Amino acid sequence: MAIDVRKGWILGGLGLALLAATLLWAWQDGGERAPMPMSAPAMLPKVGA
Repeated sequence: MAIDVRKGWILGGLGLALLAATLLWAWQDGGERAPMPMSAPAMLPKVGA
């Protein structure tokens, strides 16, 4: 029983640490960088060829 309680606390602590790290990264970044590029090269078909 004590092991189950300890396991729950450890998992909860890891979840909170992950959430805190994500929020800290987002706060530090300040929205300057997008998670992925917003533009990509496009392949357009040739007209009349």
